[in-house]
Amino acid sequence: MPEAISLQVIPFVEAEREKRGISMNLLAQKAGINRQTVAFIEQGLRNPTMNTLFRLTTALEVAPEKIIARARKLAGG
Repeated sequence: MPEAISLQVIPFVEAEREKRGISMNLLAQKAGINRQTVAFIEQGLRNPTMNTLFRLTTALEVAPEKIIARARKLAGG
């Protein structure tokens, strides 16, 4: 189940970024992470660690529990 939830988090992070009109570069800068990390996460090549997820959600000004709850619902949990 955790893997399924992690996979569902990815589209929500990308959707929130796009909804705010923020580029990957700006999100990476605001989150204090590498732009390539953001790209790998959005492409589904890498699951974000909890630390990275918290950095991304803070930069997006969205509660991490909101994204996790939405992902959990889609994952069937």
